[in-house]
Amino acid sequence: MTPAAPRDSFMRFAPLSGLAVFILFAIGNLLWSIDIPATDAGGAELAAFYEDRSTRILVGASLSILAIVLFVWFSALLRDRLEAELGERGASLPTAAFGGAILAFTVGLGAETINMAGALRAASDGGIGPDAAQAYFDISQILGFNAAGVGLAALIAATSVATIRGSRILPQALVVPALILAVTLLIPVVVRFTLLLAILLLPLYSIRLYRLGEAD
Repeated sequence: MTPAAPRDSFMRFAPLSGLAVFILFAIGNLLWSIDIPATDAGGAELAAFYEDRSTRILVGASLSILAIVLFVWFSALLRDRLEAELGERGASLPTAAFGGAILAFTVGLGAETINMAGALRAASDGGIGPDAAQAYFDISQILGFNAAGVGLAALIAATSVATIRGSRILPQALVVPALILAVTLLIPVVVRFTLLLAILLLPLYSIRLYRLGEAD
């Protein structure tokens, strides 16, 4: 009986991994993304950007990748909670939420590693040319915003509907705003402004999961 106690204590705080995801991702991005070039910036400007911030991009992306690893675990905990709360009422909602999370962290990993590739190229002896810089930047931005937005939209929509059907993962007052937010994440010209709001839901999910576990 005694050996099981450390695991129970560990799992008690496991839902707070979502909060750690948010903190690591925020720090990782703040290291390099303030005043980044506009989406219509030219190759020469982007090459200079990579050369100037290569170290910060590599450090920041490494923190973001660690956040993605924790996000995988947190997403599994979220799915388990939805399944436990909803039972047969949940239908495929826990799976849909987990599927959205999988999509989000998969394309997020793509965005971070492609951006890292640009930084590594810029830090090399040969440097980085305008065309290559343009490709690295544009692809990482599309993956990090538009593609990740689709995954987060699925996650948020599924958890919102799950709340309507009896889950306590979201406060009832946030269900409609969350559904509206999910729709905005699917609109290319809007997602760059609303993705941050979606990411801000992670600490909320995390704290709610922790409190629900404490109440059980």
